[in-house]
Amino acid sequence: SQREDLSDIERALFAARLEDRGFDRRVIIDALGTDKGELSKLISVARAVPEEVIEAIGPAPRAGRRRWLAFAALLQDAQAKRSATLSARDPSLSGADTDTRFVRVLAAASSSQRVKPKIMSWKSVTGRAAAKLTRNGGTMNVAFDISAEPEFGDFIAAQLDALYETFLSQANAGG
Repeated sequence: SQREDLSDIERALFAARLEDRGFDRRVIIDALGTDKGELSKLISVARAVPEEVIEAIGPAPRAGRRRWLAFAALLQDAQAKRSATLSARDPSLSGADTDTRFVRVLAAASSSQRVKPKIMSWKSVTGRAAAKLTRNGGTMNVAFDISAEPEFGDFIAAQLDALYETFLSQANAGG
């Protein structure tokens, strides 16, 4: 840590590596000249961001602690982590300076979060029942408004097995 002007991610990696080697956090705090809270944040960033991504980005001295923390939080999402890793592997990345590399990988991870869910709606011909269907990636949420006809909800629930069987029959028949 005696090297001049370690960037935030370099400090984070240094702290995590010292901890991995069995050093007590008190020793690491003294080595980095920081406090307990800051050390926890540094180590959490180093643990959350894959080392492959950190190495591809480099020191990125202008990224700053807050952006590295935000990046680490973003990578809790599996899709964001995959996007960041793929971006870090892009051969064209190596030609950019480290701060630009950070911005590009962060943008790739962030863009995976911006996929807008597809929203569809249904209304009965009488207008007494309605549904909102929201597809977001591999999930679909269906919410029925059956306040005018609560029995419709019971009817739907009773039909789910038959509907699924019909779906499987059509899928297997190629229709």
